[in-house]
Order: sequence, then structure tokens, then C-alpha cells
Amino acid sequence: MQLNKAPYFTKSLLRQLSHFFLPESNTQKRVIKVLSSDKAGVFSLGGDLGSLANCVSEQDGVWLKDYAFTYMTLLQRILHGAKHNVTSIALIQGRAYGTGMEVALCTDCVVAEEGAVFMYPSTLFNHGLEHLLIAKLQHKTSRSALMEVMYSDKRFSAKELYELGLIDVLVNVGEGENKVRSLVARAQACGIGHSVLQNYRYQKSINTFNQLNSVAETWVKNTIKVDAMQQKYLRRLARKQY
Repeated sequence: MQLNKAPYFTKSLLRQLSHFFLPESNTQKRVIKVLSSDKAGVFSLGGDLGSLANCVSEQDGVWLKDYAFTYMTLLQRILHGAKHNVTSIALIQGRAYGTGMEVALCTDCVVAEEGAVFMYPSTLFNHGLEHLLIAKLQHKTSRSALMEVMYSDKRFSAKELYELGLIDVLVNVGEGENKVRSLVARAQACGIGHSVLQNYRYQKSINTFNQLNSVAETWVKNTIKVDAMQQKYLRRLARKQY
């Protein structure tokens, strides 16, 4: 992800990522796709909060719907990658906040360097997909631990999430890229190795595209109605995204 201009998910970036995770035409071919950032110290600081605040102020429901559906399309393609023989790996080398953390945890395998930091702020503008991650990851750790991570508003180190089972591979700072290359090489050399990597987090009960679209519609209806105080709070969060 090229984040030098904006260290968060702009609509343009979401479209690029959604295209990147399109199912391959040849579903018999094993494909591994790696998601990382080119900005030092940042994986993603979440959604485009500044644009979101402006759209709420201007009651621009069209922009909000397009943004929400583009994001849900991205999540759906990552979550259902195993059906198309696509394995996703997230390499976290910095801060992963909000939807940045969400996208990372939705991938099949999360590799994080020890300096990485995670946070899922419980703002009034969340889309309600926390339950999706809880359902997807509850076999990795306890439900109470997941609730703490998703709803406590706390910052978590990579080591803390690794100990909870939410991060699959923890490496020293600066070693993340080499570790990912090693994982990919081993998986490509062995079909069984690829299957193990692919099934780290995949569950058959994950949300369908229609369910995700329903979540997006509900989110837009709720977001467009927020008051001036909530908009002010959102703008304050947006100023912290750099």
C-alpha cells in the first residue's frame, strides 16, 4: 500500500486493494497475496475519517455508500480467498488502527514485527463488523479476550496479540519481510504447506457478500444522522491520522 500521501484507506486505495484481491481466473493455481505498507511505522491508520466527517456534514449519502460498499467488497474477497485458492498474508511493521487492524486480522496469516501496535477505537462510527472478527478468531483465543481487544479502546503490542493467538508469526523489528518470503517459499514448495497456511483463519461460516452489504447499508443510515458533537469528535480523530 502506497501511504505517503494518506496513511489510511482512501476510497482510491480501497478500490486498488479490492482489485488486487480479485479471484484469479485459474482457480487451480495456488496464489499467495501479501499486504504491507510502504510507509515506515504505519500499516494503516484506518478509514478516511476526514472525508467521512465532510460527507456527514454535507449529508452526502452517495459518497458514504460507495465508500462502505467498496470496503465491504475488499473484506469479502479477503475472507473468501480460500474458496478461490488464494491465500492472504498481512505484514505489520507499524501501527494498525481501526479498519487497518480489521483488514490485517481478516487475512489468512498475520506476520508482525515486535514494534507493531494495534488499536480498535470504539467510535460511534464503527460499522458493526466486530462480530465478524470475533466469529472468525474465536478458535484462536477466548471470547472474553477478543472482546477486550475489540471494545476496550486500548493499544495492544504485537507481542500481546501474539500471546492471545491473534497474530500468527512474531519476528524482531526489521525481519518481517524476510520471514514472509520464507513462508511463501515453503508454502509454494509444498502443497500441504500451502493448505496449512491458507487455513490459519478460514471458516466456512464467514459472512456472505449480501450480509456484508446489509451491514454497509445500516452503517450508512446510522452515520448520516450523527450530530455536530459527534462530527467534531470524528474530525479530531482525523487530525491524529498523520
